Formats: sequence, structure tokens, C-alpha cells
Amino acid sequence: MGRLITTKYLLIISYDGSNFHGSQLQNDLRTIQGDLETVIEKVFGVFSRVSLSSRTDSGVHAEFQVGTFDVEKNKLDSFSVRSALNSYLEEDIRIMDVGVLTSDAIFFDPRKDAISREYVYIFNDSQVLHPRFRDYVYHVKGKLNEHIMNKGASLLLGKHDFIAFAGHSTSIKDYTVREVFQSTVTRTEHFVHFSITSNGFLHQQIRRISGLLLQIGLGKKSPDIIKHYLDSKVRGEFTNVLSPKGLCLKNIKYKDNFLQKFLTN
Repeated sequence: MGRLITTKYLLIISYDGSNFHGSQLQNDLRTIQGDLETVIEKVFGVFSRVSLSSRTDSGVHAEFQVGTFDVEKNKLDSFSVRSALNSYLEEDIRIMDVGVLTSDAIFFDPRKDAISREYVYIFNDSQVLHPRFRDYVYHVKGKLNEHIMNKGASLLLGKHDFIAFAGHSTSIKDYTVREVFQSTVTRTEHFVHFSITSNGFLHQQIRRISGLLLQIGLGKKSPDIIKHYLDSKVRGEFTNVLSPKGLCLKNIKYKDNFLQKFLTN
């Protein structure tokens, strides 16, 4: 019997995470992976496992998630695959771009091969929050000082042990040191954005750091408190985990602009 020849597709995915129970497959719950695998089977007539680059919790959004799947070799081009998948998907998840990996790139792993991921946590400190933002920001009761928050965020730069910000899903055996390449807090009117780029994140790490920056921004903590938690060896010492709705996966990067070699947009 001859060897089965397959086509491996590269996906760029965006979604509103409000009605999803995270990205990873869970029995009897709606997830990003589950929705994608369901529509892929409808389009191609066979089941295919989807691999995603970044795991997002229930309620977390994504503008730029990367995924892959493979099926038996076929004649569908990237545009046709994108159109077909989107025709079956619900409106809160969209395939933004599709690429076909060449034979020398079929071992690409969207999770293991990523060199950095960027997330943004958005606060809003308006006196009254406009209803259309309710699922996408953390509404703050009080005025935030973004300058002092930015000072605290800058202390995250470099390589640190983030065990104090680790969530309950972080195993005692997990390596908890991460390198942060970019960490800033900026304001646009009533929206305060905490942006962080790293080579990886622990479970709930960003939402816990955001919780600490919130306290700093309200004047309840000094920015130097960041140093205490970075020096801490107590797993999950900082316990204030902010709502997932303010968090969004913004970008994922790979070596040598890998994605751009295969995408159409």
C-alpha cells in the first residue's frame, strides 16, 4: 500500500471568547478547537486534529491565534478553504487567513515553534461604561494612573521566575522562568492598555499581573511591589485574578517571518 499524501493547512484565527470555554478541547463544552474540528470535518469529510499555538482560558479573546491541521491531499486552495470554513463557523469565530505548508515545513508546530506571544489586558476607568464594551474590558471604579502602572510594568522586562503569578493549573514540575521582551501601559482616553510580550506565559499569569497593576494604578500599592513578587518562590502568592474578558491574544511570532511565507494576506 502506498504512503498517504497529506496537505497541512496553516490557519490565522480570530475570536470573541465570550461564549467559549477556552481554546482547548473539552467534553460537552464549546471550545475554539472543538468548533474548528467540527467544521473541518464538514468541509473535508474526515476528522482532523487541530493544533493551536496559544491556550486561552474561558472568556479570553484573540485577534491572532495560529493553528494547523492536515487532511488527505486535495485541490482546495487557501481562499476556498477559508471561505468554506467560515461558511460553517459561527460569527464569533473567523478564519482570517489560510496557508498551505510546503513539504519542508510540514513538521511546523504552532505551539513549540513560537518565539513570542503578545497579549493585551484592557482597563476602562470611565465613570459609566458603554454597554458595547462590557465583554471586552475590565471596568475600574476609580481613576487609574497609567504612568505609575507603566513604571511597574517596566520592572517585568527581562528573565524572571513568575511562580508567584502562577495559576492552579501550573504543575509543581513546570519550569516557571519566562523572558519578557516588551511590557508597557498606555492610555487612549478612558482605555488603559497593558501590553506584554514574552517567550511564554504561565496559567493565569497575565491576569494576576494585571490585578497587581490595577492596585498600583489606584495608588494602593507601590510599583516596587513587583520586585517582591518576582523574587518570591511562593507558588501563586499573588491571588487576585482579574476577569478574562479584558484579555486578548494580539500576536504570535516565529523565526525568520515564517508565517509570511505561506499566508495570502
